[in-house]
Amino acid sequence: MQIKTKKAQQAIEALMIFSVSLLFMIPLILIFYSSTNLRAETLNSYESKAFLQQLSDSAGEVWYEGAGARKTIFVNYPTDMHNISLSGDSILCISTTTGIACDPEIKRLGREISIEIEPSSGTKSKMVIMTPAPLKNNYTHDSQRLDWINTNGEINSGLVVLVLKNIEGKYVNVVRYSPQVPDY
Repeated sequence: MQIKTKKAQQAIEALMIFSVSLLFMIPLILIFYSSTNLRAETLNSYESKAFLQQLSDSAGEVWYEGAGARKTIFVNYPTDMHNISLSGDSILCISTTTGIACDPEIKRLGREISIEIEPSSGTKSKMVIMTPAPLKNNYTHDSQRLDWINTNGEINSGLVVLVLKNIEGKYVNVVRYSPQVPDY
């Protein structure tokens, strides 16, 4: 009988040690999980900012090179990005009394690139960057839309090929590369 008692005591002690160690590990696992989510959201924010900066810099290069200039870039669409907009009324036009005026079509185009980010935490935010070039997204085929969306209504994340072209020195057209459409 004493042998069975010792085995039962050892089993209960092992079970107690396991349960106490489990009580200490659960908060650590929760802290690790929450900090990992925060880091992923921060990383997506940095990727979004890098996306905007790369697009703005490339558009400026194509704009300054003059009419007919063209550039192909590879960008990474961040995971939480939901909307891309090339718009804004941020082009300042000086009155015609000074002799300088803006093309009204370019004024409507704008020089802003904005994206909306909605991470899993649900805190929706918007990032906007100004670019030196007036931008437009003239797409001739649905696959050339800059914000191509999947069947769930979300923007596909991952590596994307964008083509930027200076159209007659008036604006920079930004479209997604599509093998179905040879030129735009």
